[in-house]
Amino acid sequence: MSGNSEDLDKCFKLMADIDLSGLTGTSFNIIGSDYDNTFAGVFDGNGHTISNFNYTSIDKSHIGLFGFVKAGQIKNLGLIDPNIYAGTGNYVGSLVGRLSGGAITGCYVKGGCVLGHYNVGGLVGKIYSTATITNCYAISSVKGWSHVGGLVGYNSGNSITNCCSNGSVLGTAHVGGLVGSNGGTITNCITNCYSTGSASGEGHVGGLVGANIGRISNCYSTGDISGDRVVGGLVGGNGGTITNCYSTGSVSGDERFGGLVGSSEGTVSASFWDFQTSSPSTSAGGVGLTTAEMQTASTFIAWGCENGWTIEEGVDYPRLVWENAPGESITTPSYGGGSGEPNDPYLIYTAEQLNTIGLVPCHLDKHFLLCADIDLDTLPPPPPPHHPPSLFKASKPNPAHGAYPVSATADLSWTPGLGAKS
Repeated sequence: MSGNSEDLDKCFKLMADIDLSGLTGTSFNIIGSDYDNTFAGVFDGNGHTISNFNYTSIDKSHIGLFGFVKAGQIKNLGLIDPNIYAGTGNYVGSLVGRLSGGAITGCYVKGGCVLGHYNVGGLVGKIYSTATITNCYAISSVKGWSHVGGLVGYNSGNSITNCCSNGSVLGTAHVGGLVGSNGGTITNCITNCYSTGSASGEGHVGGLVGANIGRISNCYSTGDISGDRVVGGLVGGNGGTITNCYSTGSVSGDERFGGLVGSSEGTVSASFWDFQTSSPSTSAGGVGLTTAEMQTASTFIAWGCENGWTIEEGVDYPRLVWENAPGESITTPSYGGGSGEPNDPYLIYTAEQLNTIGLVPCHLDKHFLLCADIDLDTLPPPPPPHHPPSLFKASKPNPAHGAYPVSATADLSWTPGLGAKS
């Protein structure tokens, strides 16, 4: 394919499984080898696999089955036991070294090892310029110097959705189980992903992301994490936003390390870590809970707004819907009836129902009707916070037949650290 540059914007379809074990060293002609010869076409793997892709170089950059993809598409392809050794080369991944625009969908890596210098990932070295990765996974060993991730080394302002990684990741700085560095924006986020592999390095090491200045939501990490400084079970250093996430793996470090986040100048909301399995009782963000609390559906009531989680209570932690794990969906509360609309408000009969409103961000613009006198002394001790400060905006109709109205607006305050275990 790479022999004729005029074909690099064409469409291809793989019609059989292929074994590349006969090609070693630099004998394989990388598809889209550099900036001047980028792949801009479509490659449909058609559900087939390519095995034993081996490539060895001392310092060559843009290494992968596809070296540099610009606005191209790769889909439905599996790589089995790829082994790539790029030495001091940058932009190194089993499938793609560098992805600028375009999309990768339904692709995976099983086995093998990837080694490079900067921007090294199990699937892709670096993605940027509106690129997307969806429904992909990598199970491999990844080693590099900086921006090293189990799936992607560096995500610069792009979208990674419904992806996972499981393997060992080793680097020096910006090392993550899924992504080494995430520079996405609020509209281009890492979401609905998870990582179960281990990650280790010196600085900015995280179970999911080593360094985050973008947005991460609906994610979790269960891998064991170790480093010298800025080390977190989910994220090492956070300068962006983290929402609806958790971690359970063990975390070890020398300075600025935490159960969920090692260091944070950003925001962390509705996110948790199991302090019984991770060891650190502190974190730069999130709430530490016991294993039992982490396996209780009511802990994650705020997550019901997303309709993206399930849980098998008392047996397992929350899992993403697309994993098809055993359990029931995590849903928002139904209160005493109603749908929250102006003509069909949620009905509040008990102190417990009233107390639940403040835990569900997506209900803070809904309509409620108080249907009985309530004594708040019956409430148990307050649960840990599940969301940052929010303003309750919904108006309340005057009830008929002796029901009691609720005031129109209320600032539902949130105190960072309340309920955290120490």
